[in-house]
Amino acid sequence: MNTHKTSTDHDSRYYTETEIDERLNKINTDFGNRLTGIENCYFAAGYEIEDRNLNNTIFNGIYKTTPESPGLPWSSYGILLVFNTNGIHAANDGSWIMQLWKSTNVNNDYIYFRMNINYTGWSNWKKITLVTD
Repeated sequence: MNTHKTSTDHDSRYYTETEIDERLNKINTDFGNRLTGIENCYFAAGYEIEDRNLNNTIFNGIYKTTPESPGLPWSSYGILLVFNTNGIHAANDGSWIMQLWKSTNVNNDYIYFRMNINYTGWSNWKKITLVTD
């Protein structure tokens, strides 16, 4: 009862240390591959803006934009925040995608907002005014 025969005599409910290490290494490798080369994405399930186009940016995350990024409310550097109810499974019915964008221009006191419901197309950008107390 106190002796363990071999590392292969366990049932499928349990894993050996080697099996755990292999699984963890795969997770770390997959995650690392998703983050490789993402210079314009600060946090987002490992994705960057497709073609630098905000209209194609549908994955949850925080993104840096440039004045040349298609889909901006106006040409400026800025930060884009994306919320998607389906996370990384975005391009389908049932997706409610919201984008918030803020210019880094200190003379622009607006946050811009738009939605794409069920992946049917983007609404127009709307301004949210920031006021001080």
